[in-house]
Amino acid sequence: MPIGNSSSQIVFQRDGKILVTPGPNRADVAACTRLCGQLEAITAGSYRFALSPVAIWGAAARGLSAAALLDQLEQHSYGPMPGPVAARIAELHHRYGLIWIERAGVQARIHARDVSLLHQCGVTPGQTIGRAQEVEIKRTLAAHGWPVVDDGSVDQLGELSVELKSEVQLRPYQRAAVEAHMQARNGLILLPCGAGKTIVGVGVIAAARAPTLILVPSREIAAQWERTLLDSTTINAKDVATLPRSVTRSVTITTYQSASRGQIQTALASAAWGLVIYDEVQSLPAEVFRTVSAFSATRRLGLSATLVREDGREAEIFAMVGPVVFDLPWVELERDGWLAPARCYEVRIPAASSGRDRTIYKTAVVERLLERSGERPTLVVGSQLDALANAAGRLNLPLLTGKDGPERRAATFDAFRRGEITRLAVSRIGSTGLDLPTAEVMIQINGNFGSRQEEAQRLGRLLRPGNGQAVDFYTLVSLGTRESEYAQRRQRFLVDQGYEYEILDAAELPRVERGVRD
Repeated sequence: MPIGNSSSQIVFQRDGKILVTPGPNRADVAACTRLCGQLEAITAGSYRFALSPVAIWGAAARGLSAAALLDQLEQHSYGPMPGPVAARIAELHHRYGLIWIERAGVQARIHARDVSLLHQCGVTPGQTIGRAQEVEIKRTLAAHGWPVVDDGSVDQLGELSVELKSEVQLRPYQRAAVEAHMQARNGLILLPCGAGKTIVGVGVIAAARAPTLILVPSREIAAQWERTLLDSTTINAKDVATLPRSVTRSVTITTYQSASRGQIQTALASAAWGLVIYDEVQSLPAEVFRTVSAFSATRRLGLSATLVREDGREAEIFAMVGPVVFDLPWVELERDGWLAPARCYEVRIPAASSGRDRTIYKTAVVERLLERSGERPTLVVGSQLDALANAAGRLNLPLLTGKDGPERRAATFDAFRRGEITRLAVSRIGSTGLDLPTAEVMIQINGNFGSRQEEAQRLGRLLRPGNGQAVDFYTLVSLGTRESEYAQRRQRFLVDQGYEYEILDAAELPRVERGVRD
């Protein structure tokens, strides 16, 4: 392909990095590249990917042959693909399907075309395995670079009577995500916050038409799933249950915490599920949640916006649920109008002699930013409750924390959605998965150390498109403290997704007429 061609091209490097150059067809070329690579960064209009076994196994799970995959990549490649890169892609693709789990009723056995692969990993070929042991075997094999194909068949499943209502129209990328899951049967769908992951999950339920278990991080998110399911599909309300306030039904929704202990865990483990959905699947590797990945199911679907963990255990999610079968960069959905455009700011706070002085100063800065934001619906968030409570108390903001009961949380969030309150202070309970589509401004007083996941999840509370106006995300950083270091780490995921942070000096923000006083 000649140099100077205005179209995007794939440039393969021998170190496994893959570049997609700028051009009018960049999104299509990037979509092709995602079949073999994981996006690392978007810089100056170029995408940088790293060759990814999980991406290649996801393409294989969707039925794409190695030859077809290489052919698609060659069509967009600038010059011939390096032989070592092509060989590596083919070799990784070949690994998918060499090891599999076979089920007969409640029994499961591990098999391989070459039993030496299992021996190398300390696994006995053909052995009968229990659910907990199955999870550990999958993790062990994945750590050695071998995917396990799970046929997932469960006997005696009834068909679920459900379909999307005629007025519900999935967006093009949402339809593509549903189709990708139906092809692969097991796997992860990665979409930005605000892109409609819940409706994608509901679309999969309507397509699979099988008894479904939905696992979520919190009761508020469980209520959102139930509401979306009843509003968007023809399912009968009596066929939907939310635990622990009900008993299991054709579609059962519960939290990871509830599902991982006691009688609820026993009931869910003894049931036969056609589909298990893991919402905010990045939570799954936590020790307390591992048991829920072993529930018997024909299909497994993981949903997430940020498949990043500071403990580096993202690979375990693939082992427990399946490979990535669909994902899209945040900036592409913003460009196409599916997400609100976002402006990100780092507000730098001058060094203070004590933590108390920093808290007082931050509250004053929050007041100035509230004045700057006018009447726009605003969330003030923080992980350290003392600073958050100080701002809420001095500025007369409603405050929600983990100590508040579910009824008060639900009522307050609903009041914010209806516009009855336009300013709300909320702790980490509002960071993940919560649907607050009216929010236009977020002021982050502090974060959870260097968590990239939390930074991205918090910005995501703002990205649901509303009136077409840009949303504002402020994060306050105290100079001369570890917050400066943590802020750089926290922002890395969003910067790699193509967002930029504008630096604001807190001392230069206009002062309000009646400032906060100690």
